Amino acid sequence: MPWARSFCPFRAYGTKLAKLGLVRNETENETEKIRNEVIMKQRRRKYIQLLTALLLLLIGQEARAQKTCVIASAENHVPIREALIHTNNNHWARTDYRGYWSMRYQFDSATVSKPGFIKATIRYRELPDTVFLLPESKQIGEVTVWGKNQESAGKMKGQASLEAAEAGRNAALGHTRLVGFSFNAS
Repeated sequence: MPWARSFCPFRAYGTKLAKLGLVRNETENETEKIRNEVIMKQRRRKYIQLLTALLLLLIGQEARAQKTCVIASAENHVPIREALIHTNNNHWARTDYRGYWSMRYQFDSATVSKPGFIKATIRYRELPDTVFLLPESKQIGEVTVWGKNQESAGKMKGQASLEAAEAGRNAALGHTRLVGFSFNAS
């Protein structure tokens, strides 16, 4: 009954008590509810911001821990596929067809190996974007070349021996003379 509210004899008395702070009226209750809702929304927003910041920090930590690198040949800069990377913490990785590898575990040093290349040890703190491996070299002691005209090779050998002996005698006497060799077959 809306008319009963307006004729209530205690309404004026309730208003006086409200002014004294002893009784709250409906508008004060609604204001309090709105204020509480605003505070809860602010707290919720700060909580979401904190969670977002922590999540980004953890993602950044994971990205920092994962290291990616390329293994390539030092001779021609071609990426090396299927090279093995073994860390000091006993974790393994293998390069893909592009020479890329990534290690999500922390390590201090790692050894890179591939048959046909010299092993390389790399340190995490000094790890570049690309690690170049040197190919293993094979050396042979002596090479003998055979050609069609063996007679002129013998003549050249004899001529070189004679000129070397003559240069040695001249040097002993104090005479200097430039000596040259000719590889002409004549």
